[in-house]
Amino acid sequence: MINDFTEMPVWQKAMDIAEKCFNISEPLPRKEDLQKVFQPI
Repeated sequence: MINDFTEMPVWQKAMDIAEKCFNISEPLPRKEDLQKVFQPI
């Protein structure tokens, strides 16, 4: 039984993806961060 949302497999996978995205983008120049945020979808 799941007692907390952090135990949900979908949440755990989302956190894995978020961590991978952070690790990939960490070495980029700070200028690139704003460009990613303001890109039209």
